[in-house]
Amino acid sequence: MQVIVSRFIVGIVTLAIAASAEYANHAFLGHIPHYIEPLEYTIKLTINLKKWVYRGSTTVLLNVSEPCDQIPIHSNGLNIVSVTMVRLNGYHQYEGTVDIAEVLEDKSEYMFLRIYPSYTLYPSLYYLRVTFNRTIRDTEKFGLYRSGWQDPGGWKNKIAVTHFSPDKAREAFPCFDEPRLKARFRFIIVHESVYTALSNAEIESRVTVAPGWVKSTFHRTSKISTYLTIVAISNYRYVESQTKSGKVTRVYGSPDNLKYSQTSLKLMSDCLDYLEEFFEFPYSFPKLYLFPVPDLMVGAMEQPGLITATHAVTSYNRARFTAFKGVQSKLILAHEIAHMWLGNLVTNEWWDSIHVKEGVVSWLMYDIIQHVDPEGMDIEDETAIIIALISAMKSDSGLTSRPILSMAKFRKDLMTLFDVISYYKGGMVTRMVKAVLGPKLFREALRTYVFKYESSTATTLDLVKVYQETASTKPFNTEEFLKRYILQKNYPLVTVKLLNRTHVSVRQERFLVDKNFQDDTPDDSPYNYTWHIPFTYTTDSHRNDKVLMLTEKESIVKLPKPSRWIKVNNDFKMFYRCHYEKTNWKYIYNQLLSNHSFFSTGDRIQLIDDLFALESAGMIDPGFPLELLSYLSKEKEFGPWKIAWENLYRIRLSASPASENALKVYIRTLLDGHLKDAVNWETPLNASTKNRILHNFFLEVGIEAGHKLAAEYIDNIHQINSVNDSDMEAENEELDYELQILQDKMEVQRDRDKWEELLLSLYHITDDTLLTRSCVILSSTKNKFLLLKLLKVSLDLEKNQKLEVALAVADDNPSMVWNFVKENYDIYYRTFGEDQFLMAFLLDGILPKLTALTQYYDVEAFFGTHSAGTGSDAVSRGLEQIMTNVKWKHTFQGKYRMFLFHFARNRHRYYRRRRM
Repeated sequence: MQVIVSRFIVGIVTLAIAASAEYANHAFLGHIPHYIEPLEYTIKLTINLKKWVYRGSTTVLLNVSEPCDQIPIHSNGLNIVSVTMVRLNGYHQYEGTVDIAEVLEDKSEYMFLRIYPSYTLYPSLYYLRVTFNRTIRDTEKFGLYRSGWQDPGGWKNKIAVTHFSPDKAREAFPCFDEPRLKARFRFIIVHESVYTALSNAEIESRVTVAPGWVKSTFHRTSKISTYLTIVAISNYRYVESQTKSGKVTRVYGSPDNLKYSQTSLKLMSDCLDYLEEFFEFPYSFPKLYLFPVPDLMVGAMEQPGLITATHAVTSYNRARFTAFKGVQSKLILAHEIAHMWLGNLVTNEWWDSIHVKEGVVSWLMYDIIQHVDPEGMDIEDETAIIIALISAMKSDSGLTSRPILSMAKFRKDLMTLFDVISYYKGGMVTRMVKAVLGPKLFREALRTYVFKYESSTATTLDLVKVYQETASTKPFNTEEFLKRYILQKNYPLVTVKLLNRTHVSVRQERFLVDKNFQDDTPDDSPYNYTWHIPFTYTTDSHRNDKVLMLTEKESIVKLPKPSRWIKVNNDFKMFYRCHYEKTNWKYIYNQLLSNHSFFSTGDRIQLIDDLFALESAGMIDPGFPLELLSYLSKEKEFGPWKIAWENLYRIRLSASPASENALKVYIRTLLDGHLKDAVNWETPLNASTKNRILHNFFLEVGIEAGHKLAAEYIDNIHQINSVNDSDMEAENEELDYELQILQDKMEVQRDRDKWEELLLSLYHITDDTLLTRSCVILSSTKNKFLLLKLLKVSLDLEKNQKLEVALAVADDNPSMVWNFVKENYDIYYRTFGEDQFLMAFLLDGILPKLTALTQYYDVEAFFGTHSAGTGSDAVSRGLEQIMTNVKWKHTFQGKYRMFLFHFARNRHRYYRRRRM
């Protein structure tokens, strides 16, 4: 029987709570009852790109395992036309039509279509069919939405594409929109014949149904969650390859971008080959395509069979990428392909367990690239993963942090789980697990996990149990060790003291950068903020990589050889910070000055970052971190330099003009020897990735600090390339992309007309890589008037361009951007307020950089009367960081100023070797 839907709002209807305790904890989020299980979907959509509308039907085979009086199915913003339901017998044969008494749209935050039969439904199989229609979204980039690309002639080509993570499939068609409810999907797409339709599965048939219209029918998928389904329609072309096991790989794109797609195409095949070997489990789809979406609001999305990504990922052009950006793009693609096993084949049961995909994969992507593209990675001692993941320690050092395993209180809060904690802390913890278990057991555990839960769902604690079972022979309890890092926020500070030459005391405590910050964030812990510490160390006499698990708050460790000093946490593989006595720190400092390579690159990164963190927490003398950085004059690895520069950012933000000049003298002195050697550098075209990254970094920092050798190097490169009057593409091959950016920065600062010309070009840029480049160049001007003009122009640009401009200007001018955002908040809120990620990106890029107490009260008062939308957590984080900045400025700014002034006066004799 067909029923036309009643259109009125009903309140939140309490759903039946599932039997399991874990599921019951999620019931308030509006879960589908456990006794309703979708088995198969057939989704038919007729999509009209001329009118930007579509109509369709969802037909789903349901298994109802308990008597029930309603069927709730997720639906949001769809115009429901009809609902029908039939009952099947055990042989899937028609047994009768279900009379439907009423269909109500529940417009609470859970967005259900509630279907009420005339009588109780008893356990059986049922077909449910819902027909609907709606417009294709324009401004909101989720559900089924509009996109497009522009060819060199200016013609705008249309794209219709879906993005469903985490709970937006209900925006495109009625479905049971929860990750645990995996089913098999068949898509049937009717569309204009000038376009090609793609989905997760291979196409089964394409037939003409009317003049100018075709029907593309796709094979049924294996079991996947709704958020992983996809439909894409475009007039893209493609290039194709195959894996060793015969899986077809393709990269789609415009003709111009396909010229640069071979790197991504090869990387796709190589990643699939490596991961099939790593897991000893085949990729579960017959093909994997890569589809560029110019205005995709995330770097990429891992739909099985059809990954969506920005052009930065699909079309790698060395002449249009910085070296570091090139590494990042490869990592993103490896990340999405790793999801084919962790996330797609084995799916998180609910979003509180995204660690089982995002955390583990945030480590695995580095392992993949190091194996399939070692030259492309080419960074010593896992430096790339440390640089990326170390941001988790900064984010996890405050009261406003959260545990890895956290529950979102409301549906709108689901996106807050997709943050630094899930990705980067999860990646750091995974890296620690590998170090504790060893590579062999770690790999065995991940394989066991995939085999045990393939085509099903699992929780974070399920993965922890697999680790424990695999490592049962270890002399410690892996499960108890890991739970303390997953179920507690923050992390330990390990304070080590040499009692004598052969014994050290080890004491742990919770590390907070500001213990006195007041916040209403829950601060309870199931383990009273104690951890199990995997203890490794290096001394002046020996190195110990064998893990000693310390389970007490205080322990005594006996050293096998007499030692004068100790450095703990070898290669920075464990997720904790370290502190030592003053004498021990001085020994470490002397070792760095005499032979810094005695420590691994990871060790040197840790020493720098730990020192600045301890200084921020008031636990070490201010000035000593800068004193230790004096060894950087000999440092030729990118990682330590990168972390040092990031930690100097707060000093740069808070410095007076006189202090800023003294800081520049300090930085120029550290760089002096490196830039004097620039004449011996390889040309950018011939340099390794590692050297390109390092040399470009030296030049960028040198220009920022006013080092004349950096400016001269850029000018010389520019003159060499100016002699050749060939086309731009040939010139790009001669000049490294990052050097072009540095050159352009210098030009727009010298020539205002060039700045104005570049500003006007923003209206016409559609390529995300070129947009980022232009924003970086324009925001480099020191002219406040021009920066304000840039911000005003950005209000007329597209969503992603508004964000790029605001974040680029905020790097050095956060106060200006904050005031501008306040004055134009209505525009920013309409643009970003309900977006899944972007409001948080905007506020995270501005608020933590503010340094005045008046700004703390200003932000607090402003968001007391204005909604932050999906950026509410970013406001809490921002307030905590602003207060930390204020206290740091009050306590340390004067002492840093004295150190820098003293250094500037005595720099010529500052680096004489001293014993302390």
